[in-house]
Amino acid sequence: MFGSSLTQGLLEEQSRLNLEHYGYNKLPRPQPPSIFKMLWTQITDFMVIILIVAAIVTAVEGEYKSSIVLFVVIALNIIIGFTQELKASKALQALINLSVPEVNPSFSTPSLIFLRSETLDFDCAR
Repeated sequence: MFGSSLTQGLLEEQSRLNLEHYGYNKLPRPQPPSIFKMLWTQITDFMVIILIVAAIVTAVEGEYKSSIVLFVVIALNIIIGFTQELKASKALQALINLSVPEVNPSFSTPSLIFLRSETLDFDCAR
């Protein structure tokens, strides 16, 4: 598939062709979501909207204690969801920052070389 073999490794010409065809061995970095967007997503969640409507209906009916309890539940739901999403976003950014800077490829040349993992190009090895 990539033009390599177990005995000869990757030929220099095939390495260049792979680099031209597939590009660098690198995924594009996604933009981290803004804090306000994460908070807005939590507020406009379907379950939160249903709870807000329920709290308003109970307040209109005169059940003020129940509506206060519902608003507390809504606030807790938003706070917990927001903190979990923020932690997940930070964990994802930390995983993205982890990378393998060098690899030991098997090229057709007998020498042992280390290359930057994103290029895998002979020009970087020399």
